[in-house]
Amino acid sequence: MELDELPNIGKTLAAKLENVGIFSVDNLLKTGSRKAFLKIKTQLNDG
Repeated sequence: MELDELPNIGKTLAAKLENVGIFSVDNLLKTGSRKAFLKIKTQLNDG
């Protein structure tokens, strides 16, 4: 299953996850939603 096939994760969010090193559903589960969110937020703030 691809990231963008998960509920509430479209192509844009999947691309943001990939940009922070989360490439699979397994990666996302191991990282956790909170940590994944913080990684994306940090990357966006760093510009």
